[in-house]
Amino acid sequence: MCASHLLNRWLHGASTTGEQEMVQVSLEQIQPFSLNPRVTRNPGYDVLKASILARGLDNPPVLTRRPGDEKYMLASGGNTRLAILNELWQETQDECYHRVCWPFRPWPETLSPQQGEVQCLIGHLAESDLHNGLMFIERAEGILHLRDLYHEAGIECLTQLALAEQLTRDGYPVSQSQNSQMLETVDWELCSTWKSPEDAAPRRWRADHQRGADPRRSGCTFRCTGGDRPVFADRRRKSEDPATSDSSG
Repeated sequence: MCASHLLNRWLHGASTTGEQEMVQVSLEQIQPFSLNPRVTRNPGYDVLKASILARGLDNPPVLTRRPGDEKYMLASGGNTRLAILNELWQETQDECYHRVCWPFRPWPETLSPQQGEVQCLIGHLAESDLHNGLMFIERAEGILHLRDLYHEAGIECLTQLALAEQLTRDGYPVSQSQNSQMLETVDWELCSTWKSPEDAAPRRWRADHQRGADPRRSGCTFRCTGGDRPVFADRRRKSEDPATSDSSG
């Protein structure tokens, strides 16, 4: 079994010894995953909350803990369940929502912080795909974060095909065409909101230029108009023959 598959089994709580370590901790000791791809309300939130209220938490998510951190974190999904437990605790003050037994996997000593973040994010993306899937833009932002984390881990994915192949190796298959659509969507979203690349998205801007990435691969370019407020110009790729260019967007 390859290393990425072993790591995915670890993140999802699969034990190689048949024994599952459990920890009983309170909600204050658990932090959501900082790169959680879901930023909108889970459409299944109310149904899941009603289930937990009636039955309790049948399937607690797996916890892990980054090296040096005092708090635990969610290893692969479960941010909605954690939010619901916090809400139910505030509403009821029932201790069964406040202090829960959780599956736990220690952070592997041989895993670099960046590699761990990659696999945690993949776990959260995969979990969200299975349960009330993400919005397209949320999934796209998650793929962008993965690309940046690969770079920080020393794994260069300079093309969309290379990124697709790396994601497949790590257990999250995404085709090159899907990557292209998602990354271009993020480009266009950022074009509509940035005032400057350094102010609004320093992580991505610096990562691209550190890699020597060609800025022309983006769907837009950053330029100034002579004043102190920069703007973005539409640069969608066009065919050399205007008559056959795709202007549908």
